[in-house]
Amino acid sequence: MSAPTAPRSEVAVIAGADSGIGRATAVRLARAGMDVGITWHSDRKGAEETAEEVRAHGQRAAVARMDLPRLPVAAGTVGELCDRLGRLCSLDGLVDNAGTGTMTPCLDLALDAVREVVDIDLIGPFPCGQKAARHMIRQGSGGRIVNVTCVHEHRPRVGAAPYCAAKGGLGLLTRVMALELAEYGIDVNAVAPGEIATPMTGQEDTDPGHRGPPRRPAGPPRRRP
Repeated sequence: MSAPTAPRSEVAVIAGADSGIGRATAVRLARAGMDVGITWHSDRKGAEETAEEVRAHGQRAAVARMDLPRLPVAAGTVGELCDRLGRLCSLDGLVDNAGTGTMTPCLDLALDAVREVVDIDLIGPFPCGQKAARHMIRQGSGGRIVNVTCVHEHRPRVGAAPYCAAKGGLGLLTRVMALELAEYGIDVNAVAPGEIATPMTGQEDTDPGHRGPPRRPAGPPRRRP
């Protein structure tokens, strides 16, 4: 009589887990007993450090670079990480956390900069979520997809026009996916954090709660220099 095989850990893939919210999410899921696939774009060292934290909690970790503007190729990273973690295209959770932004007034924004933000913050999560959902449907046990939006999907911020637009779109995309995927046992939700001290915001060593957002109240018309 053969010995019973140990149950496999659940697998989650986190896009943008090299630092900040993504790293904290990866570690939290590892503590909950999940193996974690970690993607990075420019900070491989940070991604490897996240992986070491995951392994320190007794879980497996795999790391891969994801370049979201290179679609649809980038979405294939989701399946690649599942295979490397030994689940044969099985996936239990996806966290779309990768993001970027600007702090440039809309009058000064170049179109290429707008496209880059929208590609990463809005267009990118769609094929990644689509790829994850197809894996989950094939395995037949449902799953979870979480899109990280922002309070600025509802609240405008000076200098962040493409970021706010993309996050607003991601919020609505999340709602549509939730409606369409519910019949397959897949829950789709959004998490909308406020100002967080992360490398992306340039506030790693500061308390963002002490700094109010920039405001530009209406007044008499002014001329640009």
